[in-house]
Amino acid sequence: MVDIWLKSEGKNHIKPLMAKIYRLVESQEQIATLGLVNDVYEQGVLEELIESTKTPLPTDTSSLHYLLTTPFRYPPLKYGSRFGTTFEQGMFYGSLNISTALSETAYYRFVYMLGPETPYAHPISNQYTSFSVKVRSDKGIFLDQAPFSRYELVLTSPSSYIETQQLGTNMRESGVEIFQFISARDKDKGKNIALFTPKAFQSKAPAQMTTWLCQTSIEEVGFMAKETQQRTSYVQKNFWVDNSFPSPAT
Repeated sequence: MVDIWLKSEGKNHIKPLMAKIYRLVESQEQIATLGLVNDVYEQGVLEELIESTKTPLPTDTSSLHYLLTTPFRYPPLKYGSRFGTTFEQGMFYGSLNISTALSETAYYRFVYMLGPETPYAHPISNQYTSFSVKVRSDKGIFLDQAPFSRYELVLTSPSSYIETQQLGTNMRESGVEIFQFISARDKDKGKNIALFTPKAFQSKAPAQMTTWLCQTSIEEVGFMAKETQQRTSYVQKNFWVDNSFPSPAT
């Protein structure tokens, strides 16, 4: 395993990073809880009970909108995320443009559809909300630039997070708050940004909120912006590696 942080003398490359990023979230919580109660009052009580059982948020997040703080509540599930292990606090991931954010979401829709032993036979419809947020920190890292860019194939591996999770741990321990990297799911090599801490938010609340209708089948994921009718779609083969769909991590 390559120790990217050590080989690159990572601490010497920490510098300011500022950007506006986009993220998609599934619109489901209120719909799910409303189906369990008789009216909106009972729904409010139920959601308060659910909130009380959640993992506490990091300190100094009371002024931030819940869409910004929620990813920090929990560690990533199963194999972790690209730069976070199952034992570390979750991170906020976003993209420098909406197209990359949609590509990332489409990939995980296929992961969901292909997850069961018998993949879903019929299309599934759901709804997402995209939003933008401004981020800024003096403790940033650009993994898409030298000296880290020589490890691009490792950093964008479609199926292994071993080296990148170790890199993520090294960055946390070195005080990095935010970093930029090439998306492994966007064929146009769009850029993503991840936050280790909510301290790196410049905005207090999301902006440019857009509703997206999404339909997912085994072969295709389609999005349509409800307000503008903008449409985009992704086919499963776009994400294939060596003639098969890659799992998130091994």
